[in-house]
Amino acid sequence: MKTCRQCRYCTQDTRSTDYRRDDYYFCAQKGPFFSRNYALHQGTRISPQDAACPQFAPQPAFAAVVVAAGSSTRMGAGKSKLLLEVQGQPVLAHTLRAFDRTPCIERLVLVAREEDREAFIPLLVRWFHKPYAIVCGGATRQQSVLNGIEAVKDAGYYVIHDGARPLVTPEEITAVCEDALEHGASTLAVPCKDTCKLVDAGGFVTATPDRSALWAVQTPQVFEAGQYLAAVGHSRAEGKDFTDDCQLIEYNGGRVHLCRGSYENLKITTPEDLRLAEAILSGRREEGI
Repeated sequence: MKTCRQCRYCTQDTRSTDYRRDDYYFCAQKGPFFSRNYALHQGTRISPQDAACPQFAPQPAFAAVVVAAGSSTRMGAGKSKLLLEVQGQPVLAHTLRAFDRTPCIERLVLVAREEDREAFIPLLVRWFHKPYAIVCGGATRQQSVLNGIEAVKDAGYYVIHDGARPLVTPEEITAVCEDALEHGASTLAVPCKDTCKLVDAGGFVTATPDRSALWAVQTPQVFEAGQYLAAVGHSRAEGKDFTDDCQLIEYNGGRVHLCRGSYENLKITTPEDLRLAEAILSGRREEGI
């Protein structure tokens, strides 16, 4: 007997039945029903198209778009920061492994600079064991994301992530995907710890926003495909280009729900970030994570 991973109420029994010799499920919410051809609810057979346990409903496909096409100029390493090592492995390897270990992620497309493709492909082969593709980035971040979307356009949800966030966990990816299922658009985020200021062109403070209403947005950012593509079409028609995919949705009238993330899900930008990532991963190893 085991619990259904979808509704968490179903149990599976391998005993044969009068209708077919196959595994069947008993759902505490919907009543007993058979796994493929028929369902039995209150003594009446119903087809799988009728209301039943989500185990037998088609599940939307989640496709990851990992953006790794940045120039890495602030790192000053002379190569992509995603090839720099943290705990003996490239930054990108940690990112790919997290998505590989996330059950709902079915495939991944890596968006890279042309000059990085040769170095990135071995990392994909070693650290990502599901279907994948690699495409070239564009002139802007939004164009790079759209190049990746083209490779997985038929997916139900797009899971957009910065390749330079290697400390995201499978649990966090799963949480934001589930949040997007409920709300249509979701992003990992954390409350701001510091007081933030608005300034003018001269560097003088003009306002102090209420810190309790400020959150730092992270990735992954997950969007229902139809909503995202509609927003892209509208923004293109108006000549808009955004550095944040949530902003793209917001500009086109959509609402993005915040899913509580972790302060450890930092973005590798400067040498100081590498040292902090080393410390975090070292602590996880000591805790057996």
